[in-house]
Amino acid sequence: HVAVCALSTTHRRRFVAEAASHGVPFTSIVHPTARVSRRAHVAEGAIISAGAVIGAHARIGRHAIVNRGALVGHHTTIGDYVTLGPGANIGGCCTIHEATYVGIGAIVLDQLTVGRHS
Repeated sequence: HVAVCALSTTHRRRFVAEAASHGVPFTSIVHPTARVSRRAHVAEGAIISAGAVIGAHARIGRHAIVNRGALVGHHTTIGDYVTLGPGANIGGCCTIHEATYVGIGAIVLDQLTVGRHS
């Protein structure tokens, strides 16, 4: 058995740690209608939902949730435990640090950084 932790909370790390302490391994899920560049990296436990697009050289962190229709630009890093709301648009060369929640339809312009736990 493998698991994913799809709780939409910035405290997802605690639930993942509890499951991991019991030896539960994690996997990533990519919806068949999502488009993930072959040059992107999706870490364990991440969920890429329907209609999401992940650009070239993007990195999706552990246990991140990329909701339906969200866009992640090229050379962008999405940190561990980040949640991107439906339709969020993250520009190219951005960094979204760990445990950050980017709301529905939010836009992060190119080359910006969003700090941890935002």
